[in-house]
Amino acid sequence: MNVFDRMYEEGNKSGYLKMNPTDAKTIQILTDPVEGVNEFQGKSRAEFKLEVLDLKTQEKLIWAIRQKGVMQQMIAIMKANRLQTLVGQRLQLNTTGTDPIKKAWFIQLLQPPQGQILTSPGMAAQGQTPPVAGQPWIESQKLGAQ
Repeated sequence: MNVFDRMYEEGNKSGYLKMNPTDAKTIQILTDPVEGVNEFQGKSRAEFKLEVLDLKTQEKLIWAIRQKGVMQQMIAIMKANRLQTLVGQRLQLNTTGTDPIKKAWFIQLLQPPQGQILTSPGMAAQGQTPPVAGQPWIESQKLGAQ
């Protein structure tokens, strides 16, 4: 087997989450990330691997996160929803672009966290629930349209 055949075989190996430049997948996160090191073109950089379930194929895959933008979106999702972990959460992953190098990722939390949103003690004492994300803006737009 020549090197190109071996590269093709390795590139098509299942077990890793792969996203083409214009792809969409729905996943459920099964494990917290584990930090590792990735060697690429003589440079070392951090990578974070986590196990996910592709909800369409029901295949368990490893998602190796190396891109800064993906890491930032994952942290933003956790902060916005006051999550300590993403285990059990479902995410919609979308990519756009013309090729793998120019591929952009868009990550969206699909299910609201169950019982994980922290409320202020004042809200809980008054029997209030936290506002739905974007609800104040929607209400202000309704008022402006009248």
